[in-house]
Amino acid sequence: MPQEILRPGYIGDKALTKAPWMRFALAEWGVREGQGEAKKRRVTPRIVDYLKTCSSLDGKPSQRRDSTSWCSAFVNWCMRQAGFLGTNDARAASWQDWGTKLIEPRYGAVTVFCNHVGFFCYRGGPSVFLLGGNQADLGWQHEVKRQKDGRCPAGPWEPPRQDSSHYVGVEPFPLDAVICYRWPSQPSVKQEST
Repeated sequence: MPQEILRPGYIGDKALTKAPWMRFALAEWGVREGQGEAKKRRVTPRIVDYLKTCSSLDGKPSQRRDSTSWCSAFVNWCMRQAGFLGTNDARAASWQDWGTKLIEPRYGAVTVFCNHVGFFCYRGGPSVFLLGGNQADLGWQHEVKRQKDGRCPAGPWEPPRQDSSHYVGVEPFPLDAVICYRWPSQPSVKQEST
């Protein structure tokens, strides 16, 4: 997937105006776990910045590392940069009740799976393509566990970690595993203050 089609010049300012958090998400493209000296310590400073947006990790410094699933932290960070309130939670499933539920996705919609969350870019066949953090180029190699009502089970659940470097980028995910698409229900704090 050529990343040019997701860059601001291609999609136009109209889409970025409606989903201003995408400007920040696109700017993070390529941030990767374990770069340089951080690989030895499993702490990438930019990923730690994302994790700082999750108050659910307060008092748990050992979980502010690359080895912590950071997809929700990335979405929280992007929302905060654009002036929106996120969930402040490190769990992907925390987004299933956030904002307003969308019947159909639109560019930039928060797309929720039981164990992953990212921003909707487009559909392609049986897949949705998400721009997100903690993505891996190994494909979606684990079962998505849902309850009968379509919601995520309560409690922590994390997919098995692979030994590859996770990154910010676009990856396909199964369309039939989407729990929901969400959109902010509150205006940006930055918009209110102007």
